[in-house]
Formats: sequence, C-alpha cells, structure tokens
Amino acid sequence: MGGFTLVELLVALSVFIVVLFVAVSSLLNIVSVYRVSQASRTANDNLNFALEDIAKSMRTGVEYHCGADGVIGDPQDCASADTFIAFTDQSGVLIAYRFFEDINGNGSIERSTSCLDTGCSGWETFTAPEVDIDYFRIFVQGTSLGDLRQPYAFLLMRGTVGVKPKERVTFNLQTTVSQRIYDS
Repeated sequence: MGGFTLVELLVALSVFIVVLFVAVSSLLNIVSVYRVSQASRTANDNLNFALEDIAKSMRTGVEYHCGADGVIGDPQDCASADTFIAFTDQSGVLIAYRFFEDINGNGSIERSTSCLDTGCSGWETFTAPEVDIDYFRIFVQGTSLGDLRQPYAFLLMRGTVGVKPKERVTFNLQTTVSQRIYDS
C-alpha cells in the first residue's frame, strides 16, 4: 500500500496552515507598513510644496505683516509667534496665509489672494485633506524701514498625516525666509 496515514495528513495539513498563517500575517504587515510610508511620502510632498511655495512667495515679496491686527498692507513685526502673515508678492498682489482649525479640530493652512488693508476674504485650503496641522506659527523681524535689518520670517509647522489612526505619521517642519529685495 502506497498511501499516507491519517496522522501524516493531519500533521502535513497543520504545518501547511501554520506556514500559511505566518505568510498572510507577514503580507498584512507589509501592506500596513506600505500605507504608513505612502502617507508619510504624501505628507512630505504636500508639506514641502506648501512650505516652499510660501517661502518662494515671501522671498520675492515685500512688506511682511505678521498678525491679523493693524493695517494688513503695512509692515509689522511679531517677536512672539502668530498664525497669520500677509505680504505683497512680486506682482504687487497682497497675499495672506493663516492657520485654520475646523469644527472637528482638523487644522490646515489657508491662503487668500483677495486681501485689502482691512482684511482678507476668499480663503482656500492650501494643504491636503489628509494632513492635519496641529501647530503653525510665524515669527517676523526686521520689517521697519531704517532698522538696518533685512526682513525675515521663521515658520514652524507640526501635525500628523494619514487617514486611519493606526497609520498616522507625525511631522515637524521649520524654515527661515528672508526678503531678497534689499531693505534700506
């Protein structure tokens, strides 16, 4: 007789099930790690674009105004951090960026190109929906004419990215921007 016994079949089936369970677990873990890395890459791409676009506009802009108080078109320092900055870009358009938190507590950066000296309107979300910004602060110094300091801004951003709670990734970004046009 050239067959397998019942015990041999059960042992072989048990070993196969254990190997299959380990393989499926590994595959699910790989998929989860891929999603986390994808979320991280999406966040980096979106945040790098957002921060670089803000920095580029600010570098070539003038009349930095930190804080939503006062005449927005007039230069204004803020040694203590604020969540709002406005400036005139190289085309002469008054642009503003601000931190905005919705009723669910999700934070984002918003941009307005419809600003007057008294305020801004037409705010558009500037960051991706899967990016939740917890902290966005701006420090601005050197905006006064004749202070012998070139205007510059220091931007800080912190938050998380990802759709599912287990797959959320935390980020911290910062950059310093100085005005290219010489401030006399």
